[in-house]
Amino acid sequence: MVKIKLFASYREKVGKEQIEISIDKEIEAKKLLKIISEKYKLDLNGCLVAKNNEYIKMSDKIKNDDVIYLLPPVSGG
Repeated sequence: MVKIKLFASYREKVGKEQIEISIDKEIEAKKLLKIISEKYKLDLNGCLVAKNNEYIKMSDKIKNDDVIYLLPPVSGG
């Protein structure tokens, strides 16, 4: 299972601090965000993604046992 830690507005919308998603194989971060967005009805455009405490690109691979952090964009820069 991939553990996804949610912050701020994402946590409020989902009602949890963390969600878990099982994936069969490694997938790009972009695909994982699409799965989360559809399942939990979240707008993840512009969010920052960290894996195991380091910011990553949308093309980076995610696998089971990774810990992902989703941080919403900050309004006003």
